[in-house]
Amino acid sequence: MKNATRQFYLSALGIDVWEARYPLPGAAPSAAQPVDDDSASLHPPIPEREKITVEPGAPSQGLDQIKSVLDEGGEAEIGAAHDEPDIASLPVEDKAEQTDSFLSLQAAFWHGSRLSLAADLGANPGSDIQLRLGANIMHALGEPGVSPEIVQWPAFENRSLPGNDDAAFDRLLNGIMAPSPSFSWFILGPESIEILSPRFRGQGHEVRASSELTLSHLVSNGTAKRELWELIKQSELLRALGNGDGE
Repeated sequence: MKNATRQFYLSALGIDVWEARYPLPGAAPSAAQPVDDDSASLHPPIPEREKITVEPGAPSQGLDQIKSVLDEGGEAEIGAAHDEPDIASLPVEDKAEQTDSFLSLQAAFWHGSRLSLAADLGANPGSDIQLRLGANIMHALGEPGVSPEIVQWPAFENRSLPGNDDAAFDRLLNGIMAPSPSFSWFILGPESIEILSPRFRGQGHEVRASSELTLSHLVSNGTAKRELWELIKQSELLRALGNGDGE
């Protein structure tokens, strides 16, 4: 092995190689090493590449087959290894298996002694002010001092995780419905109306009144608040609560 090559590999291994410039006292004499060009020690030896000879010949059979496919409108077969599977022969999943759960709900629930409130929670404004408004609505309906329970569904962003399906949501909702002593509901918001109303009724609960007005909209809109109060007075909600006509 040439000295430059040897020193390069030793340097790559982190081994410093040196030779004394002059004999040291008591040291054995160093074997003389032929010194190559210094530039050779900076670069690893490069093996000589094999030359690839391309002999001229007829075009490959594969290109001829592709050309024939293009010329014949795609009717020719390129080869058995590249055959496309017949779409009709592919297994088709059951439609029920293809249907994923798309239930999405962010809502708050209040339970009073004579009425329960379910309402959508929006992103803006913050949830705190929306929850205060929900408590104020319950107070106006004669149910003061009730605390909310917040539900956000799906529980996990990855809907394929166990416990993230419709059955799990129904179990969660049953736990929320159980503390309702009145089995009577007032629902606010389109998502709560669509998702909760049929489930409440299916469990024997009664939806006394509902409105698509949301807490986030009511917080900043005085006109919407008046519309909501008129709806409450016109519904059977106040009569069910024993408040007469609401005056």
